[in-house]
Amino acid sequence: MLATTGLLGLFVAAFGTSGFWTASIADTSVKPESSYPLTFKQMPPKGDGGWREDTLIVIANPRSTKDDLNDALQEVKGTITRRIKVGTQEFLVVKTEKGKLEETYKNMVKDGEHFSLVQRNHTYKKEQCDIVNDPGFPSQYELFMLNVPPGWCYSTEGQGVTIAILDTGVNPVPELNGRLLTGFNAFTGSGPGNHDTDPGSLGHGTACATTAAAAANNSLNSASPAYNAQIYPIIISDDEGYTDDEYLITAIGELISKGIKIASCSFNAVPPYSFSNATLHAGLHVALNEYNATGGIFFNAVGNEKKKCKDPLRPNLICISAVDYNLKIAKFSNTGSSVWFASPGVLVQCSDKYGYPVLISGTSFSSPITAGVAAMVASAHPGETGVQTLNRMVNTSWRSFKKYSFKNFAYGIPDAYAACQ
Repeated sequence: MLATTGLLGLFVAAFGTSGFWTASIADTSVKPESSYPLTFKQMPPKGDGGWREDTLIVIANPRSTKDDLNDALQEVKGTITRRIKVGTQEFLVVKTEKGKLEETYKNMVKDGEHFSLVQRNHTYKKEQCDIVNDPGFPSQYELFMLNVPPGWCYSTEGQGVTIAILDTGVNPVPELNGRLLTGFNAFTGSGPGNHDTDPGSLGHGTACATTAAAAANNSLNSASPAYNAQIYPIIISDDEGYTDDEYLITAIGELISKGIKIASCSFNAVPPYSFSNATLHAGLHVALNEYNATGGIFFNAVGNEKKKCKDPLRPNLICISAVDYNLKIAKFSNTGSSVWFASPGVLVQCSDKYGYPVLISGTSFSSPITAGVAAMVASAHPGETGVQTLNRMVNTSWRSFKKYSFKNFAYGIPDAYAACQ
């Protein structure tokens, strides 16, 4: 079997010892707002689903004359401050006497002879789903490039989704607290995967896991796309940091048996020996086809040798290349016809195996961050298949920028916000 070196990341240490959110009007049959279950005083305060002070939105009864309407408004001391034409309807913004909103509202609701609709001018806060307190978040260009923060408004941030990380194992660092599962050791064929066997100081598997699913709003390190997702760690490397087709096939069997639909693998071989070579890795592709048939999406880092991968695009292996903060293909990244997306892979923030914050580069981290976006999409549309999740990502990916070309960016850069809607 072909032995393949993995650990497709270029480690840059930093910040630590080992490295970082109308009513449809036909006629006077519309029910007034007074039919709502909440009384006036039970309604929430201004700014929290409340309403504007001393302002009502009104539609006049079409059987009421202009003079009659003016007389009715004068009786309640209301003044029209704005007229809004919407199709066949005209909305009137009415300013009430100061401090008399409740009284005026009740009187106008009772006056169906002159008013078809009367409602308060309700207010809404901007969704705060894009604000988190993790210290590294403001500088995480990778999340903003993937349009992750606004995407959080439309998903449950991976809630109910499990991401498998096929790597060196994953340590139980604080950023994964309560969401790291026991996992599996494909190298030995049994045992857990929730310990990082990377002999280096980084902890490659832990870094990949926290790139995909680091906790948010915990005032630690960095945030991630799928910060509510669970992580299922699978060790696929031996003691020297190598993997092979046997370990990978074993890991894929585990994915199927556990029903895990999103996986990221940051190991690969140098082109033309890449995993996308279905002739060389025939057995692996049989296993990948089986996983794909169950609805699984298998993301794979394409590699860091600055080479072209000439294998065709395959639905069973979603290869990811790396892009930098200037929307350029990373200098180290492999590219080619087997690649589906390009995702941030230069100076990506995550955590090392000791829980310290680190900045890292490599396609190793482009793959799990893309898997994190897929988990966001899956949690936003929980009844959909893996194929549908992938199609959403393909159909909404970002390609309208100057440096885009299919040969380098393939379907483009994933857009979490667009895909989650």
